Amino acid sequence: MRHPLCFTVLAGALCLTTATARATLLDAAVAQFDQNVRNYNLISFGNASFTSYGDTEGGLAIAGNLSLDGGAIAAQPGKFGLTNDPTLYLGGSLSVNNTAYLQSGYAAINSVANPGWSWSAIDNRLTNGGSTFSTINTPNPLGDIDPRLNAGPSGWSFASLQSSFLGISQTLAGATANGSISISGQTLNLAANNPAATGVIVFDLDANLLSGSSYNGQYFSNVQFSVPTGSAYVVNVRNAAGRTLFGSGVNFNSGSGYEHLLWNVVDATADSAEDVRFGNGGQFFGAILAPTFNVFNDLNTAVNGQVVAGSYTHSGAELHFTGFDYSYEVPEPATYGALGAAACCALALLRRRRAQAGAKRC
Repeated sequence: MRHPLCFTVLAGALCLTTATARATLLDAAVAQFDQNVRNYNLISFGNASFTSYGDTEGGLAIAGNLSLDGGAIAAQPGKFGLTNDPTLYLGGSLSVNNTAYLQSGYAAINSVANPGWSWSAIDNRLTNGGSTFSTINTPNPLGDIDPRLNAGPSGWSFASLQSSFLGISQTLAGATANGSISISGQTLNLAANNPAATGVIVFDLDANLLSGSSYNGQYFSNVQFSVPTGSAYVVNVRNAAGRTLFGSGVNFNSGSGYEHLLWNVVDATADSAEDVRFGNGGQFFGAILAPTFNVFNDLNTAVNGQVVAGSYTHSGAELHFTGFDYSYEVPEPATYGALGAAACCALALLRRRRAQAGAKRC
């Protein structure tokens, strides 16, 4: 006869181990996103374009070409916090309509891709025909240097960074949802299944069910999250290709906590980039992880968050900085000790019962 305590303890140990492994994996993935994105408002692995937009509050890291329709970059250093990284890092060519300004930090621009620009150390500006990119407003000493001579961010590789973001996206996409989506009183509610849960709360949002201002055939005008304080919450947006989140007239309820929100747009590969749009004619909140998608803001929507995209097109509104924030807490050693002790206890009991059963057979 096998002792039932063996299976009870072993099952408990395995369940605790599985739950801890899941939590640790998700926490690590979210924390890695937080680390990778640094203090940039936008990281684009392709081109980026800004038209009729005003300003970007944070900095830009663009692997491809950058097109600016006037405006200012890194306009709110008090929001994103200046570091040693350039506030504009450009791997491709720069195109400016009229004049664009760097308001803080410094720029590092690919010299090979931008031979047609001329630098004036007197005016702190690059000019190319009727186009001007000026660093006169930034107090950073590197703003006094031709941006084509400045070094990029320390330890930066767009290729390895995109690979890392893809891994993060896939890890999050593979997580089992522990939050639910429903509509009540014209509000799209995203709520944790357990209000006392800790760690990462995961939601699955099927973009096929979105049509304008309706979800699964039900109209909504507000988006509201109900998650434990301090938890990160990830929305895995599936079937997002060609879709818009969320449509005209849909507003986020006022409140706080959006610095912990991450929209993970899945189902596209680097070999088959698709379009996804974020727009409601007002404000869109939360960080966006879409490393293989062509991302657009829509309906002159101001995006409030850090954006990671395959390419990015922005028009008609400012790009606002809301820094993603999640601190990954490594499980206490006592947790692993308890799991190990439980597993050892179970294995010892199993061995003892098997030895006793063998002795009886002899």
